[in-house]
Amino acid sequence: MKIVDFHIHAGNHYGEPLATKQVEVMLKNGVEKAVVSNLNALRSDCHNFKEENKWLANYVSKFPDNLYAYAVVNPFNGEKAVLEFRRCVEELGMKGLKLHPWLQGFSCSDNDIRPIVEESIRLDVPIILHDGTPPYSTPLQIANLARLYPEATIISGHSGLGDLWKNAIDGAKKYKNFYLCLCGPSSLAMERIINEVDINQIVFGTDLINDSEKTFVYRLHKFQHLNISEEKRKKILWDNALKLLKL
Repeated sequence: MKIVDFHIHAGNHYGEPLATKQVEVMLKNGVEKAVVSNLNALRSDCHNFKEENKWLANYVSKFPDNLYAYAVVNPFNGEKAVLEFRRCVEELGMKGLKLHPWLQGFSCSDNDIRPIVEESIRLDVPIILHDGTPPYSTPLQIANLARLYPEATIISGHSGLGDLWKNAIDGAKKYKNFYLCLCGPSSLAMERIINEVDINQIVFGTDLINDSEKTFVYRLHKFQHLNISEEKRKKILWDNALKLLKL
């Protein structure tokens, strides 16, 4: 079955990032497509978002059928962040935005994030946010953005991880524009999510960093051993992601 990994990373402070090696790891393990964010840009001390986003656009351009990019900005940068987000989508062809409240040091309750979400609606692209690590990155904090902006597409990057997955379920059941990426929860949690949440609101990710296979393979195998129907499996691994990415 074909797979889209909705949540991977590249970044040169984790060793030399070679797109060729990353795609080799993906294809060897049955992952045909993946969406990448730049780990350098997600650091709290990043100030060169234009440079980092340009680097990622060049990185994914080597494999246009396999790799797609998320822009990264910091909401604290106000109008500059909005304009950079716009540039990344309209000029660099990026498929959405990745934010990491915990690393970047902002809260989803901050007013600074609202212009970013409003721009995502205008651009008609999703925002995927890291979650599962309090105090700034809980599923319900992120789900509240979906409540405030029903026209936005808001994605929980980890479905609450190991401790907050029940909150992720609550948010997704309440807000149809709040999507869950199965990237980190336990097998029990993933099966509960799949059984309780609209199957059209679920995608899959591994958190692959560059070409490091260990966690990547573990999360693939964990998902493959879930007791779910092939129809649901195909929705999560392929159909829903293509729809969100407009592929």
